Amino acid sequence: MPEFPYLPWPVFRRSGVAAFDRSLTLIDGLEVDVKFTQGRSWTIPREAIGKPCLLISADDRSAKFSLGFLIARSEYLRPARNQDKKRGTSAAAFGHTYWVFSDEPYPENFWLRVESSVIDKIVAGRTGNERVSALFRELLDRPIPRRIVEDVAGAKHKDPLRRVRSDDGVGTREVLAGEGILVISGNKKKHQRLVQTMGLPSISRDQFISHRVSRADRRKARAAGLVI
Repeated sequence: MPEFPYLPWPVFRRSGVAAFDRSLTLIDGLEVDVKFTQGRSWTIPREAIGKPCLLISADDRSAKFSLGFLIARSEYLRPARNQDKKRGTSAAAFGHTYWVFSDEPYPENFWLRVESSVIDKIVAGRTGNERVSALFRELLDRPIPRRIVEDVAGAKHKDPLRRVRSDDGVGTREVLAGEGILVISGNKKKHQRLVQTMGLPSISRDQFISHRVSRADRRKARAAGLVI
């Protein structure tokens, strides 16, 4: 059975655990060693043996994570094989871990499926407008989350989404319209329906999609209140 001296359940919410720094954190006054892996085994240092550990794993390719508590007893660890005496968790550790989350989905790493050459084109922009324009130009017909647009625009901009709206002739929407590319936001139901009539992947309220329009697409866009 998993063991843990005290589980401060209110600390845990669907969004994650209490904020922590580096490898140690205090959870409701209890010092816990935090360990992260992208695989299925965690490395435990000598000083953490016999103590509570917060085990976290995440896999960008499957977009799933696990989080659990383990008392890192010696019998749950493999023998040390290096000079610093660190030991990896064994298969037995899984059965003695209190799993708060196990193989839970999390938002996909957007950039994982973007070619490095495309990323280079996007980040080469000198201004937020140039980078956001490149984002929508290079990634046509693909839902793009709002947070990605904000990241590409740059943290120094107080209103990063202004670059998607009309902006004195230099906004992303205006620049790309001149190239025959329509940028659609999912913040209105009629725009979500427009995306469907164009045969594009559906988008949510917090997503955008760009599309190089045909003559028929232009008519559909005008009917939905978008001009290109």
